[in-house]
Amino acid sequence: MSSRRRRSRITRRRVFVGLLFCSAVGLLLPQQFTARLASLFQIVVPFQEAANRGINAVDAALAEEPELSAAEAEHLLTENAALRHSVASLRANSQVLAQANQELTGVRAHGLPGRLIPAHVVTPDALVWRESLLVDAGSLRGVRRLAAVASNHFAVGVGAEQGVRNGQAVLAAEVFVGSVDYAATHTARVRLVSDPSTRMPVQIAREWGDSMAPLDAELFWLVGAGGRRARVIDVDHQYVRDGGIAVDDDVLTVSDPDRLPVPLVIGRITEIRHAPGNPLLRTLEVELALDPDTLRRVYVVDVLGE
Repeated sequence: MSSRRRRSRITRRRVFVGLLFCSAVGLLLPQQFTARLASLFQIVVPFQEAANRGINAVDAALAEEPELSAAEAEHLLTENAALRHSVASLRANSQVLAQANQELTGVRAHGLPGRLIPAHVVTPDALVWRESLLVDAGSLRGVRRLAAVASNHFAVGVGAEQGVRNGQAVLAAEVFVGSVDYAATHTARVRLVSDPSTRMPVQIAREWGDSMAPLDAELFWLVGAGGRRARVIDVDHQYVRDGGIAVDDDVLTVSDPDRLPVPLVIGRITEIRHAPGNPLLRTLEVELALDPDTLRRVYVVDVLGE
């Protein structure tokens, strides 16, 4: 058996050496002697070309991105926004829970206190100087003046039937829209964040790794700027100079157990500019997380409700 293996190895080696010798001779011979040999390789060319086309077709199929319909693309964008809002809200909320653990033990562990009241947007405000919406839920359904109002837009798959609970998970995916300005029996007027009369404390937060860190627990003032816009005013220039506040930072509501226990995303900083008349202050332009003109449904947050 060993002699057969030895002969086999020797034979292969000789074949390999022979091929090398033939290759060397082919390189040294003049072209007129080797030109005819080149025609023999033309037989292989069609097969090689077919193989290349097959490989290219496979690569193109693997590299080609699947086509999405407009509805599928819109659904993915909405779902992505909902997840981002949830991350920002829940991370900010974890800071609140850590700071007030003794006081709030068990309160949010089982969901949002109170309930969410679903409502449909009936019409925008008829008065052009006032930015608000009319919704089809009023005092008969527990809507109270000054109650916080969130969108019902991003929580995909969550029904809008009356009596929605599981509040914290649903609410965190949404954005802050405004507050109830007036509650009638069957309807309510919601003052939007962008309304010029809006004045509210907010926190500015930024994602740091796997956490959402508020800016040293500092509170800032957000005002409505009209035209579906809002801004944060009178920000000390040192926050911007030191990098504590930057474009793309999130603006969130301040947690309030009596009104809105879960911090909600309002929007994102898109521009930082000097405050008029004071070089030491900055104004932050805020792009709302959801265009109010696209709202069709909202949630009224009824913290005191049962």
